[in-house]
Amino acid sequence: MCYSEESLAQLMLWYELECELYAPLNEEEKILEAA
Repeated sequence: MCYSEESLAQLMLWYELECELYAPLNEEEKILEAA
């Protein structure tokens, strides 16, 4: 695969946003499993 710098930057930005959205959910699941 070959990405242009622009598309790669968009991919990184999207990935960071996804991580911010889903991190709290993953943390809650870990807490529930540990309880």
